[in-house]
Amino acid sequence: RQEMILLRGDCLIAQMAKAVEFMHEHLNYTHNDIKPSNFFLSDDRVDLGDFETALVHGDTSRKLVAWSDGFAAPEVMEFVAEMRIPGPKPSLPTPYSCKSDVFSLGRVFKVLFMKGSGDETLLLPKFAPLLERMLAQ
Repeated sequence: RQEMILLRGDCLIAQMAKAVEFMHEHLNYTHNDIKPSNFFLSDDRVDLGDFETALVHGDTSRKLVAWSDGFAAPEVMEFVAEMRIPGPKPSLPTPYSCKSDVFSLGRVFKVLFMKGSGDETLLLPKFAPLLERMLAQ
């Protein structure tokens, strides 16, 4: 039973990562709001949804201010804090990027594949080095 759960976890991680990679490499979009509730599981397939905040790579015409607490990359949170300050805004470059999506995906993996609240033990320890790189600043 434990081996089946771990094997299914491996498959889910791979499919989630491939969904994000496909969006970046083939659709030329960044998602900008990757979180567990935006992944949809049906049978043995994972889909990524909710593209309301997605941007075409390099699109600076749209000033997006979106985030999900606990999943947004640090540079996104800094941008959000800056945008919340009243008054005129300098022309800030958008912090949303493939890198910030990968950080958010790492946070999703951490939430979904840790043993429990406050326990830093991965259910799938072989993914620990990957998770560290994804969450590195």
